[in-house]
Amino acid sequence: MTERLRVENLYKIFAPSPTRAMTLLATGADKARVLAETDAVVGLNNVSLSVPSGAIYMVMGLSGSGKSTLARCINRLNEPTAGKILLDDIDIVPLREDALRELRRTRISMVFQHFALLPNKSVIENAEFGLKLRGVSVAQRRRRAEEVLAIVGLAKWAYHRPHELSGGMRQRVGLARALATDADVLIMDEAFSALDPLIRT
Repeated sequence: MTERLRVENLYKIFAPSPTRAMTLLATGADKARVLAETDAVVGLNNVSLSVPSGAIYMVMGLSGSGKSTLARCINRLNEPTAGKILLDDIDIVPLREDALRELRRTRISMVFQHFALLPNKSVIENAEFGLKLRGVSVAQRRRRAEEVLAIVGLAKWAYHRPHELSGGMRQRVGLARALATDADVLIMDEAFSALDPLIRT
């Protein structure tokens, strides 16, 4: 399989100046010691992984272990402190803001842990939002949004607002929005946490 995504030696330190924390980590200090000595929080410590095209990978860990931080670094909602994130062998860490926006519009999509829906938009408008940002025509994006809402079982709720839906239904709207763009990389941050077990499949 062709490699789609590769993460190399990725660090994320939450601190105004991470230099001292990085130095301590290089000597083998754990995150508790780094916090005690520098007041810096270690989000990611030398993470490397490779994901082939078409593969599904799952990252597991305890609460606070860095799963969401990793997800948000991959699409640069969190800026990495050090390391590389390569999408089709192109490092996206140095990308400037305009190139980064284009990357998020076309190559990487995300289902957020806390839904991140637009409360003043209908379900179908939320589902088609990524396509709207791409400049897809109204007819095309509406058709695609209808398709993905049917896939997640929300076709009948297309013209309701998010506040009218249960937590699990809102999570499915977020999933539909991510699926609609058919992006190369789909990041899911606890995307099924609010769903009933029978719906998850």
